[in-house]
Amino acid sequence: MPKLTASLGLFLLIFLLFLFPSIANAQVVINEFSSHSNPEWVEIYNAGSSVVSLQGHSIFFDDSTSTQKYDFCDSHQIGANAYILITRPNNSYWLADGGDTLILKKDGEVLDLISYGQGGLFAPEATQSATRSPEGGASWTITN
Repeated sequence: MPKLTASLGLFLLIFLLFLFPSIANAQVVINEFSSHSNPEWVEIYNAGSSVVSLQGHSIFFDDSTSTQKYDFCDSHQIGANAYILITRPNNSYWLADGGDTLILKKDGEVLDLISYGQGGLFAPEATQSATRSPEGGASWTITN
């Protein structure tokens, strides 16, 4: 009987990973951003316990078909419990101050999405950012 229970548990785990593939990739998230600063910036966080290759990862601004996006190089990696900060050059804007959407994708699959402004999180004001609380967690807050 224990063998059957272990086999059933393994089957269930594999089934859930195929049913919800984002669970396997959920360790890399959009963790913080500032849309009302110059330069604008977005922070990516690896909440996992191992290094993750960012090959095939992109951040889209506005929607998932937008030409406004940042593609990570094939050689980019993010360490365990580490951050990567992506900035735009001065006077070059990705994000609308009053509201927008950021989407993190890997090979076309949505890993993370955050909307702010109307219908989403409050839009950060000047000198503020929106951040997950705790780091990599589900809740968002506006910080100074």
